Amino acid sequence: MIDSIIEKADGNFLAVVGPWCFDYDFEGGIALGPARLAADDFPGFPPFPDAMLMGQGDRAQKLYVFSASQYYRYDLSSAQPTLDPTYPRPIRNNWPGLDQLRIGGYFRAATTLPDGQILFFRNDDVIRYDFQTGVIGTPEPIADAFPGLPDEIDCAVMGKSGSSRAHMLYAIKGDEYWRFNTATGRIDGANGASFTANWQNLTPPVDHALLVQGRRKMRIGLPARWERFDKAALVTTAYQRLDDPDLIRQRGTPLCGQAAILYALARWHPARYIDAAISAIGFGGLIGSATIPTPEHEFTPRDRVFAEGVPPGSNIAPIDWVTMGILRDDENALRGIGADRGDIANGITTPNEMRFYLKHLFPDGEIEVDRALVGRKRNAIEKARDAVAQGGHAFLLTSSDGTLPMAPGLPNHWVAYISGLTFHGGLRYTGVDLRCWSWGGLHDMTLTRQQFRNGFYGVVTWVPG
Repeated sequence: MIDSIIEKADGNFLAVVGPWCFDYDFEGGIALGPARLAADDFPGFPPFPDAMLMGQGDRAQKLYVFSASQYYRYDLSSAQPTLDPTYPRPIRNNWPGLDQLRIGGYFRAATTLPDGQILFFRNDDVIRYDFQTGVIGTPEPIADAFPGLPDEIDCAVMGKSGSSRAHMLYAIKGDEYWRFNTATGRIDGANGASFTANWQNLTPPVDHALLVQGRRKMRIGLPARWERFDKAALVTTAYQRLDDPDLIRQRGTPLCGQAAILYALARWHPARYIDAAISAIGFGGLIGSATIPTPEHEFTPRDRVFAEGVPPGSNIAPIDWVTMGILRDDENALRGIGADRGDIANGITTPNEMRFYLKHLFPDGEIEVDRALVGRKRNAIEKARDAVAQGGHAFLLTSSDGTLPMAPGLPNHWVAYISGLTFHGGLRYTGVDLRCWSWGGLHDMTLTRQQFRNGFYGVVTWVPG
């Protein structure tokens, strides 16, 4: 599936899939190079745009990007695109009549005909719009205007200007596409042909199913308002973490338990991670909890305002602060998230609170807490090894000195156990090896018996049911 594709004023095509974009060779039918984050090229670019259009006349170098109730305008007159001042703006009052198209359903695609008329597609209707005058036409069924095209198309684009296909309208729906000749008024060639086979290399870094999930939830709407964060940027960076879970870091905050949980979700349960991230971004709560009590993992509209930025003195990424902070907020059910208040930092996350996260975020399974009492520490950490061997996860409560994830001291840190547990020296072991995840990376630990006994304080395991 593709969100939008457009021919820019320089004759090159730009394709967008979720938060990623591609340069596309329309004549050759292939993407030129790998996916890159659209926001890296176009500041503030929203993921999953509803449509893209090029301006006309004295605005021919302007790229318009529509997302929910807003639109963005980029200046493409220089090598580095820039977002015009005061954008994004609301569609209402700026595109007369266009905001009405969203009543009864989002418009899903748009493209510009060779005569300059813009087509907006919504559900089973198409509406013509005059860019120069702002005059909007009457909705008409797609089946009448373009016989043979399907309803609810995801993307529309005209063939390359000046080519033999300049009058061809390409309509894309899922993994199929249709080609309609606007000069003759009928289907010409492709009729439900495979999009993937014919539009090659438009492959994002994450599975398409995860993008379908995010796209659907973005279209539901994200009512929570973060006054210091851009929600489009938060969603983009959440998807980055599916591509590279090591980007998840607590960075100067006492949120190691939340970081370990989110790392495991992003690496092994990506659909659950996106559920949690979009729930936090858009609704200010944790799905399946008292905040949003919806066991089917659907969303309940909310309208919460969060004025907080990241905690002072911390360089935590906004998406990690939002997701980890919301987890800590739900853990402290009666207290609100706050970067400048003590509630976010009061005390280490307890094993029972880790159990809470596993219950509400992970699939159904068996959860066990072992507090690693003196004399049973070996038995406790072996439960971590056994849980992972059964396809589960384990989180270790340790003492950290700030440089090593496990060092002698009082319990103050959580890590995700990965693999490699080995005891050296028989029953009266002299040393322990293990691999864990913490602080955005893997750590291979080689510990003496004393370091292990004085640095390990418990384990919480989850094994699939």
